[in-house]
Parts: sequence; structure tokens; C-alpha cells
Amino acid sequence: DTEDIQTAESNENHAASSSKDMNRFHEYERNVKRLVVRVSQLKAERDGLLNRLSEIGTIQLTEHNPNVTDLSDPNRPEKVVVELSEIYDNEWTDAYENLRKKGMENSKLYEKGLLHILQDQDQIDLKGIENRIREYRRKKMTSNVKSLEEVNHAFSFDHEHTKQD
Repeated sequence: DTEDIQTAESNENHAASSSKDMNRFHEYERNVKRLVVRVSQLKAERDGLLNRLSEIGTIQLTEHNPNVTDLSDPNRPEKVVVELSEIYDNEWTDAYENLRKKGMENSKLYEKGLLHILQDQDQIDLKGIENRIREYRRKKMTSNVKSLEEVNHAFSFDHEHTKQD
């Protein structure tokens, strides 16, 4: 009988131990699932942050960097070269031919005339550019003054509320 009791107790201990082991196993399984979900969330967050970092890096590399060409810029150097080449190929040649047709045989004379026309045009363009720069600076200063007024107003508003408290 003692042996039967010991066997029964051993079976009960084994069953209890087995039940505890199963509970631990299920707990570990839940923890693993929770950790797998957390790892995938962290990977998604990391990927999002890497994308943002890459975008910022790209902006920092390209913005105000003369070595990186902005293809959307209509005044990029390659585009300006093509336009100047077209001016020479088309406009200059046409003007040259028209002067020749009007009887001007001296090529040096119409080269000087065309150069004078271009220099006058350049002066006109410079005046327009200077006016645009002045207007831009005026707008920028007005914008900066408004920003300072907003900051001053916000500061005085915060300061007034701090005094009341």
C-alpha cells in the first residue's frame, strides 16, 4: 500500500509539475508572440525613420549645392548653355544675315552693331534684376518684421499670463 501511495503521489506530483510546465510553456509562447509583434512594429518604425533620414539627407545634399543639378530648375547651367547656343545659332545668325542683305558688307561693322545691341539689352536686364532684388528684399524685411511682431506678441501674451498666475 505504501508503494501505491507513493506511486499515486508521484503521479500527482508529475501531473502538477506537468501542468505547471504547460502553464509556463503557454506563458512563454504568449511572450514570444508579443515579442514578435513588437519586433515587427520596431522594424516598421525603423524603416519609416530611415526613409525620413534619407529624405533629409537628400535635401541637405542637393539644397544650395552647386555640384548637384536640380533638373526642375529652368536656369540650370546646362539649360542656359543650350539657350545661349540657340541664341547664337538662330538669332545672331539671322541678324547677321539681315544686315548683310541690307547691303552692309563690313563684317566688323555689323559685329560691333550687334554687340552694342546686346550690351544695351544687358543693361536693361540688369536694371530689371536690380529692381526684382530690391522688391524681394523689401518683401523679406516686411515678412521678418511681421514674424518678429508675432513673436513679440506671443511673448508678451505669455508674460502677461505668467504675471497673473
